[in-house]
Amino acid sequence: MIVEEEQSGKQRLEYEKAILKELSERLTERLGKRFSVENLKLMRRFYVVYSQDQIGQKVSAN
Repeated sequence: MIVEEEQSGKQRLEYEKAILKELSERLTERLGKRFSVENLKLMRRFYVVYSQDQIGQKVSAN
């Protein structure tokens, strides 16, 4: 079962890499150089870290 999990993990990683590469190419074509694979990874990381914390929270008046 461990071998299957490892293979599944590798397949998922390759799939994610392919998706990011294609998305990067499409966005770069439409919107410019800001959407490299590395920048998309950083954007995703930023969202994951801050989406539950600060993004979208309303400022409270005290």
